[in-house]
Amino acid sequence: MELLLQYRTRWLGALITLATFAMLLVFHQSANSVIGLYLLLAVPLQFCFSTRWLWGVVIPAMILALMTLVMMFQTETGFTDLYTVAYGLMPLLILITVLVNVGMNVWHRVKLRQYAKQVNESGMTESLFISDQELTKSGLDSSERTFFKREVRNAYHQLEYLRQIRREVVKYIPSYDNDLRLIEQTFQELLSAPRQLLNISDFMYNDLPDYVALAQGLVRINNNIVTGEDTQEVIEKAQAKLSKLSAKLQQDYVIVTTHEVDELNNRAEE
Repeated sequence: MELLLQYRTRWLGALITLATFAMLLVFHQSANSVIGLYLLLAVPLQFCFSTRWLWGVVIPAMILALMTLVMMFQTETGFTDLYTVAYGLMPLLILITVLVNVGMNVWHRVKLRQYAKQVNESGMTESLFISDQELTKSGLDSSERTFFKREVRNAYHQLEYLRQIRREVVKYIPSYDNDLRLIEQTFQELLSAPRQLLNISDFMYNDLPDYVALAQGLVRINNNIVTGEDTQEVIEKAQAKLSKLSAKLQQDYVIVTTHEVDELNNRAEE
């Protein structure tokens, strides 16, 4: 039955709907047509609710409401078996579905936190994950966590841009790949030690933005169809400046990892 709610293509949906109505005809001949009523309600509602909520809450609730109305108005029907099954099974399905969804939500939250921590510690920086749990462990209060996430995300956009333009500028900057690795590792270290943010303000607000600005200028020159006589001179000046920035990026990385050296030194002296 779960497949009934998961189809997405028009033709498959039409076939399943026809099959559903065929099943309805079969179950209609039975004295207990609760399954047929299930399917009948599922056909129009499958596009409005998720699988679990539809089968476990929405349809049972509708059947309960229908049965309640029938009992209230004392309508004469031959669906006695349906009443018994509906009142016995529907509340149980609702309870089970609610518990399952609550459990899955809790499980997903736990796994997301664990995954965020693994990403931050593994160097997988293709996407940026900032774990509030890790920031709290580092001793940052609410305002500090907000500031950290805002500043790191803003700076991280610059790293993403540098990745995008690699093919265009790598021929101008021999150290480009190594510089990218240094920047990525700096972010990785920063995520594992958020309090280092203040110690690498030069990286965040000077070195990285300057590097990006020069790389962007080289991209524009690379895209020019015609260049002037002074173009090569400008490129060489940019390369010289980038070489100095490359050295600064190395210094920034050393600074952001000083806490690891200090921790090792403290343990060695114990």
